[in-house]
Amino acid sequence: MRKKLALLTVIICCFCFFKVSAQTAPPTLQSVEPSGAQRGRQVTLTLTGTNIDGISKLIFSEPGFTAKISDIKQVPMPKKVIPKGVVVTSAPIEDKAKRYKATILLSVSPAVPQGVHFFRVQTPLGVSNLLPFAIGSLPEILEHEPDSSETPQKILLPATIVGSLNEAGDVDAFQFRARAGDEIVFQTVARSVNSQVDAVLRLADSQRRFMAESNTSEAGRDPILAYRFSDDGTYTLSIEDAEHRGGRNYHYRIHSGALPYITEVFPLGVQRGATTEIRVKGFNLGKTQKVKVTGNEEALQGKTIPISAQTPTGLSINRMRIALGNYPEIFEKEPNDDLTKAQQISVPCTVNGRIAPVPDPTAALSAASAGTLPVSGFTTTGAEKPHAASLPDRPDQDLYQFHARKGQTLILEVMAQQLGSPLDSILEIVHPDGTPIPRATVRCIAQTTTALRDHDSATRGIRLSSWTDFSIDDYVMIGDEILQIESMPTHPDADMIFRGFRGSRVAFFGTTPRNHALNSPVYKVEIHPPGKAFPTNGMPVFHLNYENDDSGPMFGGKDSRLNFTAPEDGDYIVKIRDVRDIDGERFLYRLSVHEPAPDYDLTFDPKSFNIPKGGRVSLTVTATRRDGYDGPIEVELLDLPPALKASRGIIPSGENTTALTLTAGDDASLDNSSVTIRSMYPEAPGNGAYSKRTRIIETLSPQARVPGVAAVRLVARARIGDHDIVRQAEAGEPISVVALAPGPDLVVRTEAKTVHLVAGQSAAVTVKIERHNGLTARVPISVMNLPHGVRVDDIGLNGIMITEDESSRTFHIVAEPWVAATSRQILVVGLVEVNSPLRNEAAAEPVQLVIEGRTNGRRADQGMRSDLPP
Repeated sequence: MRKKLALLTVIICCFCFFKVSAQTAPPTLQSVEPSGAQRGRQVTLTLTGTNIDGISKLIFSEPGFTAKISDIKQVPMPKKVIPKGVVVTSAPIEDKAKRYKATILLSVSPAVPQGVHFFRVQTPLGVSNLLPFAIGSLPEILEHEPDSSETPQKILLPATIVGSLNEAGDVDAFQFRARAGDEIVFQTVARSVNSQVDAVLRLADSQRRFMAESNTSEAGRDPILAYRFSDDGTYTLSIEDAEHRGGRNYHYRIHSGALPYITEVFPLGVQRGATTEIRVKGFNLGKTQKVKVTGNEEALQGKTIPISAQTPTGLSINRMRIALGNYPEIFEKEPNDDLTKAQQISVPCTVNGRIAPVPDPTAALSAASAGTLPVSGFTTTGAEKPHAASLPDRPDQDLYQFHARKGQTLILEVMAQQLGSPLDSILEIVHPDGTPIPRATVRCIAQTTTALRDHDSATRGIRLSSWTDFSIDDYVMIGDEILQIESMPTHPDADMIFRGFRGSRVAFFGTTPRNHALNSPVYKVEIHPPGKAFPTNGMPVFHLNYENDDSGPMFGGKDSRLNFTAPEDGDYIVKIRDVRDIDGERFLYRLSVHEPAPDYDLTFDPKSFNIPKGGRVSLTVTATRRDGYDGPIEVELLDLPPALKASRGIIPSGENTTALTLTAGDDASLDNSSVTIRSMYPEAPGNGAYSKRTRIIETLSPQARVPGVAAVRLVARARIGDHDIVRQAEAGEPISVVALAPGPDLVVRTEAKTVHLVAGQSAAVTVKIERHNGLTARVPISVMNLPHGVRVDDIGLNGIMITEDESSRTFHIVAEPWVAATSRQILVVGLVEVNSPLRNEAAAEPVQLVIEGRTNGRRADQGMRSDLPP
């Protein structure tokens, strides 16, 4: 799959002399002021960060930026303030970083698309972390005090309002005129540019009477408020923080005016290779009703296709996303909200529908004649139901009937919130008469409770009161969530670690991760086929049906997913609804029903990083396995410049990750290396008819070349059925580059290059470190790529730690008695603790771990743990 690497560099003339500090902590950006600019203009930026002296480049995620540094000066480090009542138990990190402020003159081309873009800086210490930067197309109006609700600041629209809530309780207000029929859109940009403001927008008339409000704190997005005015007049827009907070980092930008804005696209996807008309709804779209989209790989940005609307007044200020599907597309046909009206579908297919009631036309007409229909106020959250007179007695649900053979496995999956829909779906499969279809019987065989604290729905570690009856790979039930143990606590103050994906806990058998209160019952369970009976053991027996709320971190979060195995030949009905029992016109979804299509996707972390000359770092590769593929996946880095060398790796069967190493020689150079990048947002309407602005982009900024850095291209190969499937990893970030840093702070070595380990026993590993560049701190050590059932023993609360006075440490690797015979490379990595989101680490040369174990790698009692696939 071809992917566009979206980023642009701006080569900057630098007039500053850089002095290497005693310790090479990564360059770290902390803030940029202002947080955005109008395209086609020039703006002076103030960058604040640590170790950013000697900036040589700004690397933006879009073409069209030109910058020049006018000044860099060192400023005092701010004093760390611990909020009252907060107890900090972690050891402080002293990374000897220095704080700087850089003044930069930035020119923004008229070709830069409106939206939030990102940038890094490059210094002699490497590249920094990302910061967002907003670009708008409207004239900017700066807020000035006083501008309260009593004395609003008068403004002319359209404009971008730029301001800040300077103190707790601050309310900024702006007065404007509107005419009858005007559709005014207010689009907030705050959280998306690292502002702390949880914005609330309110609209009032000249008599200060409330008209509309928008706050999207629950969704974690910035609010949108759109309103169709019925009368000429003077109106006031106000903004405040939902918790009445304020301060230095409570800044905002509000794009305001009769702006084209998309509120909905339908359907939410297109079949691969097909051309589909996407219906577009929104404000100020003129006659724009449909956009033709062709489902091809070239249209993808990440995993979705962006949709814009071209209008007589310009391109829509926002973009919606649709999916690229693999199955025939059909549409929901109302009414289909009860068993007798279930819509017939064929497998495979993707149904495009919405959880919304069908209004009674007569009731709606009566409401309109009475003047009781609500005016058009749009926010990004809320059910947005029709008028109460037109609502049915219950929230909408959609039912679909399909046929399956006995033993046939089908996958039913929803895409909704992944594509911006507010639907929080739940799926349930029932017989045509409505009776649930049992999936499994859960027998409890041991019991304990949660301890120490409440536990959220994501954390993999849960503290238990006792665990003497529990073992690795056991299934555990807490509330209605079924988990599987990945590793046992190593000491009394340690958590039980459950299986997860990318740091979040995974639930099994269609259950959903939940929050769990202190002292919640915890059961060790066996999973058996439905209907199986057991002798009484004094513990409960639970019954699972085919139902799913959230699919978890592997498959879209709050979108639902079910693996269904038909118990008999026959017809079955799938129900989809909102788990909160709400509905609305924007509650759109895609429901796909298909047989398993085994496949995988690939990502890597970190996305961007610095390799010290003469140093070695690690790169973690993560596979998302789909539809039952569980085989090995070979991974390697391609097209690296001669200065860098990388190891190859295999993600073993049944596992999701592996770690590779990248090494730079003592004399490594990227002077002859570069990355070519293109615009991530070509502003075309989607039907092949290019707009004037698209031609501007192609003329002024067709692509950009970033010298002095390299790109990471990670490719995987796997044998699935009779085919070799090759996938390229997605960076998952707008700017993904590799840069060189000076010589390493830390060098890590292991005494042995090969470690032999017998299952059920332990083996010693000695690691030695060398500190450079003035590093005197402790060094945490981690061990990567250990097989399942193999752990580092006796590590205590702080893990493997080489203290300030030590230069080596011996630890032991232990294998459970049931671990299979295998041989693989493991990595020993030392960490330089820094106050930065970027890692500063040193990896030793890979160590070959050879395990003499069981031939099949199964515990003697493992077959009793579940008679069913998860």
